[in-house]
Amino acid sequence: MGFEEVYSREVEAYKARTKRSLELYRRAVKVMPGGVCHNIRFFEPYPFYSTRGLGSRIWDADGNEYVDMWMAHFSAILGHAPREAVEAVREAAEGSLHLGTVSELQVELAELVCRAVPCAEEVRFTNTGTEAAMYAIRLARAYTRRELVVKMEGGWHGGSDTLMKAVSYPFEQPESMGLLEQKLTTIPFNNLEEAERKLEELKDRVAAIIVEPLLAAGGAIPADREFLKLLKEESEKWGSLLVFDEVITGFRLAPGGGQEYYGLKPDLAVLGKILGGGAPIGAVCGLREVMELANPLGKEKWEKTWIGGGTFSANHLTMAAGLAVLRKLTSDPGIYRWINSLGEEARAKVDSILEAHGVKARTTGAASMMLTHFPKGDYEIRSARDCHEKADKSLQKLYHLMLINRGVFFLPGHAGAFSAAHTGEDLEKLLQATEDAARHLKKAARQP
Repeated sequence: MGFEEVYSREVEAYKARTKRSLELYRRAVKVMPGGVCHNIRFFEPYPFYSTRGLGSRIWDADGNEYVDMWMAHFSAILGHAPREAVEAVREAAEGSLHLGTVSELQVELAELVCRAVPCAEEVRFTNTGTEAAMYAIRLARAYTRRELVVKMEGGWHGGSDTLMKAVSYPFEQPESMGLLEQKLTTIPFNNLEEAERKLEELKDRVAAIIVEPLLAAGGAIPADREFLKLLKEESEKWGSLLVFDEVITGFRLAPGGGQEYYGLKPDLAVLGKILGGGAPIGAVCGLREVMELANPLGKEKWEKTWIGGGTFSANHLTMAAGLAVLRKLTSDPGIYRWINSLGEEARAKVDSILEAHGVKARTTGAASMMLTHFPKGDYEIRSARDCHEKADKSLQKLYHLMLINRGVFFLPGHAGAFSAAHTGEDLEKLLQATEDAARHLKKAARQP
């Protein structure tokens, strides 16, 4: 039995348990491109359609229950529908859904961000991480009076033209039709030699270097500390701004995000996901002298940097949810000890189980995050390119489909993360599902 036979059997098992989702999918494709409103939410043969989530679990339209490792794009760090956030949103909604004015909740959340995030001397809230990253680059260009931006191969910073380049493999090809050409170049993640060569060549032409402390969509690959240190040194040497995209790592790796985790402070940071407590949000924060370029007071329009935020930026419900969740996270260090211990144990034991069945595996990640790769040989996975050229992505997606059929949800091909609501029993379910899947994966593996 080879890959195709194993894959076909799992697809049929999936179809048998998701008949209602198939009905919804057939309706959805008539009114939404691909039946989804975010491209990555589609997976073969069709996505299941969720009905609710509570704690570490979600349920689909057929009533199937899953241990959720996707956790709303990693944003649900306290679990689904955490009591603190639900009560805060309910109370806020009684006052207003949105006022379109400034409020005390905005001030309180901004103060909390500035206390928690090392680089944050000032902060501006936006609706999404995409917007925040776009504005961070605008600030960097305004501050340095330069245009060129350096990003990492495989780095995802949202869907705007500003940074949508070399996100998915093959990295040399455009990410989409309709994109405008940008003053943007890339370097390979975790490659010190190539990064130093490129940055020394570009010298003082660079406005910003933007990097995720953990390459999330690019494979759940943590940065080497020496790599981040090099980026900081080069940015300081040539007068560029170092930008950490912490939409995922912010309040995930530690209360102070990747900056606290690695002990390195950038000039600007982009936040999102967890910051909103489960509601839509983004934020750009950083050094006062840079952030003050967005101050609208006493300046002509050509003397300031526009960070609009949008109609619903800093809306009442998001501010309430975010404040409730961040107060919990920053006051209870036990949360990080727990979720990080789950992540560490899962990464080690998943690899051990798969290897015991003759399947080569390398589970990457840090703290509470993880993603299992299937190397084509005796390789380490240290970059987004490695995920595709040194590992078998089809086997990874098959493994995730197998987990779904056994009651554990990873969005196929993507990382997972533990929340404070996950239990030891949830971890055991993941390990048991992996044990069962491993027996069949060996038959499908195309590894030497």
